[in-house]
Amino acid sequence: MAGFLSELKKAYWGVERFYESSGIALSLPAYLAVFALIAAAAAVLSIYALNYLPTGIGENTGVIGAVAFVAFLSLAAVIPLSMRNRRIEEIEENLPDALRHLTAVLKAGGTIENAVEEASKTDYGELSRSLRTALGRMQRGKSFDDVIVEAGETSGSRLYKRVVQIIRESRRAGAGIADVMSAIAEDAKDVAHIRRERIARTTMHVLFLYLSSLLLSPFIFGFTITVVAFIGTGISCAVPGSKPVQLSFLNTVLTVFLSFSAVLASIAIGVIREGSASRYVVRAPAMVLIALLVFEFGKRFALLIIGGGATTCG
Repeated sequence: MAGFLSELKKAYWGVERFYESSGIALSLPAYLAVFALIAAAAAVLSIYALNYLPTGIGENTGVIGAVAFVAFLSLAAVIPLSMRNRRIEEIEENLPDALRHLTAVLKAGGTIENAVEEASKTDYGELSRSLRTALGRMQRGKSFDDVIVEAGETSGSRLYKRVVQIIRESRRAGAGIADVMSAIAEDAKDVAHIRRERIARTTMHVLFLYLSSLLLSPFIFGFTITVVAFIGTGISCAVPGSKPVQLSFLNTVLTVFLSFSAVLASIAIGVIREGSASRYVVRAPAMVLIALLVFEFGKRFALLIIGGGATTCG
């Protein structure tokens, strides 16, 4: 039991550290409480809105309410993750220029502390803030090696972490740090260029997946099922004794299909954009919610066009 509590405490500490790296001012418990309230309110409002404008085909109010709750709750992870990734991208984008800046100061005869101070005063975004923090720790007596390793760990950037590890090992081996930084700057520039090129090449693929799974397919299915219900109702009303059209099962099948498609799209986008199937899975609940809401909108849009009497005679 004690071991389990220790592991749980360690996991919470890791989550809290990850959350703090996003830069959000709220404490983690307060942040989670706010999103729990927002998720509950979103679930209630979505159920109320769907019941206020029924289609008579087979309502998904309970399903969409549950999905809305999970989706808004998942945003509690998506928002810090997105903010953290944006900070990491900014750090990695500015890293080559910052390394060249440090190299120039060192080659001009400056000390490590002078170089870090000069770079921290330049506008390198999040990297400048990281360097200012590192400079403050150096001025309080910490060694340069310890400071840069800690900066790499807290940044969340694998590239930044590798760079500081190489610099530390080079210093231990007695290599010229200015030459090492200059070489690393060129490699970091190449890595950033490759990442930008990958994003540019995959933009159309990602956009197609978003549009098809979240907008086009859900809207077309919602619109079509309402038109089918309208035609079936007309036939059953015109032919006395005929059974009314029951589309509840088809509605359920389409709901499951669209949800599954949205989850698959999130996995595919992660593979295409980041090379990892799990990178975008955290966004799957929000994508499922969008797909189902567009599906319901397609139903009600069709009702608006045909006059609102899709499933009843008279």
